[in-house]
Amino acid sequence: MREHILTGLSLAVLASILGVTAASLSSCGIGLALGTGTWCSPATWFIGSIFAMLVALIGGLPMWFLFRRLGLQRYWQYALGGMLCALPLWYELAQPFDSARWQHAGGFDSLNYLGSGAFGGFFFWLLSKRSVAQVRPAHGREVSPASNKLVAVILSPRELPRLVELTEEERVACRIQLDGKVFSGTCAGGWLGFYDWLRTSEGEIIGVRQYVDDQSMFPFSRTFQGVKADAEFEVRVFFGQSRDFDETASCDQDFGDNYLLSAGDEIALTFNAPD
Repeated sequence: MREHILTGLSLAVLASILGVTAASLSSCGIGLALGTGTWCSPATWFIGSIFAMLVALIGGLPMWFLFRRLGLQRYWQYALGGMLCALPLWYELAQPFDSARWQHAGGFDSLNYLGSGAFGGFFFWLLSKRSVAQVRPAHGREVSPASNKLVAVILSPRELPRLVELTEEERVACRIQLDGKVFSGTCAGGWLGFYDWLRTSEGEIIGVRQYVDDQSMFPFSRTFQGVKADAEFEVRVFFGQSRDFDETASCDQDFGDNYLLSAGDEIALTFNAPD
């Protein structure tokens, strides 16, 4: 727990500085495009960074723990959360809203304050994702996923999900043979939604979580062994009996090469293997 708090503190400070940098550069660029360099002062960045670090530590860290408890791990949720953290400061410093300053610079102030929060939240999500330690595959798995490789997870109503590594030829094939069966699909798009590899706190991969953007793309009405499906958008696939995973270590939000293939009453989901 202490390690998570220290990690969160360091990430919050760094993300807040990066967020202010991104917002300051944006307001500076827009200002220059409009013919003024008022918003390009280093003092704006320096003062903004101090406020942003305080906001991140006071409001951002509690929100991070709340997000972990609620399972909110998508980049836009963190960006929105960062903006909500910055909202009280924006409201306090931007007033009065009927002043000449607000009429002249309200948009720039909003970009600097709220933009710093949104960018900071996004950078916190990105940094926390990148800080996840190198993981090892679950004990007893036949395949050890490696970077830049493609894997298929076979879902069956009779057996637990099986993880199979695919070849480069199978990466672009609409029909592939897995465990003696021919699985086929449309090969369109390569997008079902974002997905996360589910890891324990020790880094063991015990499953994968698929977010499904279009409900019609997954057979939510069917039952598969080792699969917990939310009829709205989320499918959790577990390779064994373990169901306890660490949300902090399970927020890849990866995408691409993500197809659904079928063979009789079984389906296969393809994923980029984790780093």
